[in-house]
Amino acid sequence: MKRYLRKIAFFIWPPYEAYVARKFIEANILKDREAQIDLLETTIRESLAKKKDDISKVETLTKQVYESEVKRGEYLEGKAQVFLAALGLSLVIVAALPVLFDSKTWTIPSTITLFVGLLYSLTLIHFFVAVYYSVNARQSYGLALPNVDDLMENIQADKVETIDRILNDITKAKYNEPILLQKSNFLAVAETMFRRGLLFIATASILVVITKLLVETNLL
Repeated sequence: MKRYLRKIAFFIWPPYEAYVARKFIEANILKDREAQIDLLETTIRESLAKKKDDISKVETLTKQVYESEVKRGEYLEGKAQVFLAALGLSLVIVAALPVLFDSKTWTIPSTITLFVGLLYSLTLIHFFVAVYYSVNARQSYGLALPNVDDLMENIQADKVETIDRILNDITKAKYNEPILLQKSNFLAVAETMFRRGLLFIATASILVVITKLLVETNLL
C-alpha cells in the first residue's frame, strides 16, 4: 500500500521523486565512494594481469566508455538548457495577469476568471520548478574530467603503463556515474514540470478564448 501511495505522490509532484532518488544515491552510491573505487582498481589490476594479450583491446573499450560518459553529461546539460525557456514564458504570464483580471478588458464571468487565474498560477509554479531543476542539471561541479594534473603526471612518470591509463579512465567514469544519474533525475523533473506547465497554459488560453467568444455572441 505504501508503495502505491508513493507512486501517486511521485506522479503528483515529480520533485519529490527526485528528492527520494537523491537521498538514495547519497546513502548507497556516494557513501564510501573512494573505498568503492579503490576496490574497483584492485579488481581491475587483478583481472588485467591475467589478460595481458588483450590489454590493448581493453584500453580501447575503456576509452570508448569514458568518452561516452562525457558525451552523456554534455547531452544532459544541453537538453536541460531547453527548459530554461520556461523563465521567459513565466515573465510573459506575469505581465499578462493584470490584463486578465481587468474586468473592463475581459468581460468574462468571475468564476471562469478565477479558474483561469488558478491555471496560470499552476503554470508559473511548474515553470519555475522546471527552471530550477534545469539549472541543477547543467551544473558540472564534481565531475572528473581530463585536466592538466593528469597530463603532467603522465609526462613526468618514467613509464606510463597501459594498465594505469585504463585505470585512470575507468575510475573517472565510475566516479562520474552518480553525478550523471543525478543530472538525469534533475532533467526528468524539469521535462515533466515544463510539459505540465505547457498543458496548464494551453488549457487556460483556450478556455479564455472560448469564453470570450461565447460572451460576445451572448451564448454565455
